Amino acid sequence: MRDQSRQLVTETPDDAMETWAWRFFLSGFCCLPFSITLGQTLLIPALVLQTVSLARNRRLWRWPTTAWGGLLYLLVTLLAAGLQPELARGWDRLSGLRWLILLPVAATFVTDHRRRTAFLAALATGSVLLALLTLIANPWQAWNALRAEHATVSTFSEALIHEGGIIQAQLLMLGMLATLGLLALPVAEKKRWLLPTALAVQAFAFILHFKRGSWICFVPLLVVWIVFRTRGKRLWILLPALALGLATMAVVPPVRHRISHIRQELDARHGGRWTMWTQVLPGLVRDYPWGLGYRQLTNERMREYAPHVEPDRNHLHSNIAQTLSDSGWPGLGAYLLWMGGSLALALRRAWLARRSSEQESVLAATFLLMFVALLANGLVEFNFGTSVLKMTLLVILVCLETPAFSGIPPDHGSPFRRNTPFSVFRI
Repeated sequence: MRDQSRQLVTETPDDAMETWAWRFFLSGFCCLPFSITLGQTLLIPALVLQTVSLARNRRLWRWPTTAWGGLLYLLVTLLAAGLQPELARGWDRLSGLRWLILLPVAATFVTDHRRRTAFLAALATGSVLLALLTLIANPWQAWNALRAEHATVSTFSEALIHEGGIIQAQLLMLGMLATLGLLALPVAEKKRWLLPTALAVQAFAFILHFKRGSWICFVPLLVVWIVFRTRGKRLWILLPALALGLATMAVVPPVRHRISHIRQELDARHGGRWTMWTQVLPGLVRDYPWGLGYRQLTNERMREYAPHVEPDRNHLHSNIAQTLSDSGWPGLGAYLLWMGGSLALALRRAWLARRSSEQESVLAATFLLMFVALLANGLVEFNFGTSVLKMTLLVILVCLETPAFSGIPPDHGSPFRRNTPFSVFRI
């Protein structure tokens, strides 16, 4: 009996060190939206304490299924970098891939619905703090830019648009989806006023960043969420109300200005995304079929193919285009296999979660929408090259394949048992 008790403690430790590691982990992701340096610093003690805790209890990190795709992507990226000896000076940029270690780390941390809920709360809290900072700092900085002696903007609206950040807009998008998920959970009954207020604050800040790609990604996902939560009821009220809100937002001059300039992005003469995708990328693929190497693209090299391309740009505004530029066709194949396999697994988990409790169903749907939001925004933005978004994505991938989502007993389908590169296709 004593041996069995010892074995049970070894398999499911609940010591103070692991608890503190988890707290540092949550604190890190809570701080990431408004301070990348602070957030990443807090993740260091989380990793150290988790490692010591695992060593004390003679356990190993969990290896989630999605980590196989991450490993394949890492190997192909390293191979592509090694095939470009003249670009060896850029090996230091490969350090951006170090955060792939979050896959086993997060899989070891996030093992039940309470921790998935706590992770959503951490993201939502950090997003609210980012929103408050945006609502205060962006107008103030725009006003100062307008009053500067050598101002480059002529109106306050133009200055406000220039203060917007694509990374912050995507973090607020994720924060709003996390808040919607928390609103649908039973815990929301105790915080009826807090969560809607937090959602409203994030929504205002989200608009204030004036990023069209994030707007376009978020609105369809919001409609999907409304249909999911109402099960088709009261749509005749909710959808017209949403349409009215969007129409009102479109009347605001800076929003109208941003929407009207979408056509410029589709004009190859403008030097924006369409120029990069139709002129720069084909030339890079032709001259470097195995890729330039990870993050080796420079604005000078882009100008060799399109002299009028936007200045101060060193990426192609797309995860797919940038991966093809960095690692060639093999790298793009590895990326698509990783993300496609993860999406198939996420859809399967979300479908099976319907058989489980309401809480599991809400969590599965929330993380699925967050994943789709990043994938969709990644079609027109290189968000996988941003450490804070990449780190958040990796943890979301892990949360999507937590055993409880499967609706199947752990010994008959847990992603942490009998996991192979082909597990995502197992029904």
